[in-house]
Order: sequence, then structure tokens, then C-alpha cells
Amino acid sequence: NLSRKMHHPIHPHLLTLVKGYDRVIKVISHMANYESSCSACPWLCTSGFFYECGEARCRFKVHVQCATIYEPLDHKSHMHPLFLTSKPG
Repeated sequence: NLSRKMHHPIHPHLLTLVKGYDRVIKVISHMANYESSCSACPWLCTSGFFYECGEARCRFKVHVQCATIYEPLDHKSHMHPLFLTSKPG
């Protein structure tokens, strides 16, 4: 079960669960220059489910998969633990 609302450590505002297809239709009809990429990875938030900030003028959004990453990742290709952060901007 996915929470309909959540707080995430990489963003200060409350996030709301959104169904991608519904959001794309709204974006196309209301905001031609809306950025629909995930704020934590380079992939678009256009299908499936993602979390989105409801604050005015805040375009933060994050895939459900990205939103579930809280712990540091240890990987053999890098000597230090890796942490999820939002992209600049």
C-alpha cells in the first residue's frame, strides 16, 4: 500500500501521490513548459505513480521507486556510501 501523502528527507514540503497519466493530461492542457522529470533521477514522471509537491510554484516530483530510497547505498564502484539527493534546481 502506498501512502497518499508523505514527507521525504530530500524535500521540505508535503508530497502527494499522483497517477502519471492523469497528470500528463493536466500538464499538456495547462502548462506547455512544465518539466516532468523526476527530481531524484533523469527519468520522466509520465506513467505509473509518483509523488508531487503541492506548493505553489514548486515543481518537485519523485518516482515512487526513488521516494522509497532512504538508506545509503554501498557499491563496489565507489569507495564511499552513496546517498539520494535531489537534482540541482
